[in-house]
Amino acid sequence: MPYLYGDRMKGGGFIAHKNSYEVSGMENENFYGWGLEDSERVKRWEILDYKIYSANGALFHLCHPRSKNSQFASSEIMRRNFGELIRITRMSKAELIDEIKSWTDKKSIRV
Repeated sequence: MPYLYGDRMKGGGFIAHKNSYEVSGMENENFYGWGLEDSERVKRWEILDYKIYSANGALFHLCHPRSKNSQFASSEIMRRNFGELIRITRMSKAELIDEIKSWTDKKSIRV
């Protein structure tokens, strides 16, 4: 199947220091389903000036063929998820820190 987001997709394995992961807001729960959240997480880390390292070589991934459930469940979910990606990527570092605090306040994790 063709790449959904071009050949520079930011998916695969994601390994992070636990504290950095928590301070960065962990997962953005404004996304529904899969897709786009990988790119949003990388962009969020770039805005926060976190180091990102992409390893060379192969990453082996267990097969789970994409089928009809590997698409956005609806055009509304697709629109909302793309909107969230764009909203986050346009934030300054200060705005993003405030945004993350609003997530972590709900989760009782302190930044």
